[in-house]
Amino acid sequence: ADASADTWARLARAFYRVGRHADALTGAERALALMPEHPDALQVSGLAHIGLENFEAAVTVFERLAERYPRLKTVRVSLGSAYI
Repeated sequence: ADASADTWARLARAFYRVGRHADALTGAERALALMPEHPDALQVSGLAHIGLENFEAAVTVFERLAERYPRLKTVRVSLGSAYI
């Protein structure tokens, strides 16, 4: 994985954990610009969209993640959260 993409994804997750959803989304988008299929960045992007109540965008992200990484169990849980 691209080290810069990993760094942005980690920063995005840190922002998400403290409730800074817009910043988390920005960080995830920066990671995805460097590595479009970065699994952690995709996950945080979807979670940030849920936090921002952008549920349709979250579903789109989680469906993309599920298609690309079908064995990630957390993706199905997150996708379900986006529908609730």
